[in-house]
Amino acid sequence: MGFLCLRVEEQFFATCDHRTGELMVKLPRERVQELIDGGSAHPFAPSGQVFREWALVPERDEQRWAGLMAEARSFVEGT
Repeated sequence: MGFLCLRVEEQFFATCDHRTGELMVKLPRERVQELIDGGSAHPFAPSGQVFREWALVPERDEQRWAGLMAEARSFVEGT
């Protein structure tokens, strides 16, 4: 991705876009769509290609970000 990422056994689950400050998290497609539909996230689409398991979360909220990162970690771990 070109960003420093949080990983579990070499699998990325979260990062922060150094240009915009947005959190990027890997979640199930349905959860990403739920966040987008609810207005709290945007699709991650570098170069126009949408990554359906990644969401951009622009609003900086420490508690919310911590919860989303925990959710992303669990998703990548398969738990």
